[in-house]
Amino acid sequence: METTEFLSKYIYSHRLEKDDISDIALEIVDAMVMERLIPNCIDTDNEQEFEAQDIIREKLTKLFNLKTNKNGK
Repeated sequence: METTEFLSKYIYSHRLEKDDISDIALEIVDAMVMERLIPNCIDTDNEQEFEAQDIIREKLTKLFNLKTNKNGK
């Protein structure tokens, strides 16, 4: 967490929006599935793929200081 806190003060001028962050998180998770770091959860009840995507999205949203709605999403 120290690294992201350190970097966030240098990331002020960007044009990323919440949808961009979601797209990036999805790309990262897809790469992790391809590398077999997390299981492919398509057509299953396993939520691990979606949980990983949520964690990545939350961390990137905080890093880039994006505002969220009342539900935090």
